[in-house]
Amino acid sequence: DLLTFRDTEGMYYGAVVTGAYRDTKGTNIIHLLDYRSVQKPAKEELVKAALLVLDKEVKEAEPDGWGNRNANNIYGLMLSAKKYKEQVLKAEKVGDIVFHEFAFWKDGLKSFCDLLKYDWNVLPAYAILNAGTDNKPPYFKAKLVYYTTEMDITEAELAAIITSFKQHKPVKILGHLFDPGIMKAWLSQMNGSEGKVSVYISMEGFDQSDTFLINNILSRVFGEWLKHIGLVIDEYFFRVEDVIEKSGTTAVYYKSLDVVIEDWGKRKLINK
Repeated sequence: DLLTFRDTEGMYYGAVVTGAYRDTKGTNIIHLLDYRSVQKPAKEELVKAALLVLDKEVKEAEPDGWGNRNANNIYGLMLSAKKYKEQVLKAEKVGDIVFHEFAFWKDGLKSFCDLLKYDWNVLPAYAILNAGTDNKPPYFKAKLVYYTTEMDITEAELAAIITSFKQHKPVKILGHLFDPGIMKAWLSQMNGSEGKVSVYISMEGFDQSDTFLINNILSRVFGEWLKHIGLVIDEYFFRVEDVIEKSGTTAVYYKSLDVVIEDWGKRKLINK
């Protein structure tokens, strides 16, 4: 669900439900969006908004686990449906979205802070403190649209991407250029699993601050491609990192991206 709510001055904010548990409390994971306006947002505006970076906490409602933040401080807040029914703030649904099956919600975006002991009235306070990213570098603006089926890769586009990678040619994916000449990969079968693969990619000059966006784009490509050849990415093992040190113990497992794609494509054919 895409939600909007107002503060006491009537300003509108945005949020998205990124997870829900069918437990006794009806626990929801809410990611705030970087939207603040006197106008109530439409669905299209919230889908194009950035996930809100939570640099500042509300002292009176500090969540459990707040000190263990991820690199970009993009957090979901865990709140209960039970307390939603008991409090003043009422969020209005303005639409819904479908998350892409390979959208990258690992390690950071699926992390959340526990606010179950508070009610939903804390949302405006967190939004007011953190809304507006003009003073932050562009890479913090992890836009919601990149994690949904609103931005998709067709089978024809996927085939063209894989072909370009095989031919060692740069290719633009969802508006971002990737050069296989500076990319290496290591794919490995998970022990005791049927068809699950871990994927590790190294890129020269990779900026760790771009982790969320780059992981999301490449996990889509590799997720779709592996599914195409009958394999799946293991839920917890997809990484994009800076170039691996030559002296590193795992460096031997990394190969040129085109070689890895060719090898794993052949491996599946042999298995058949």
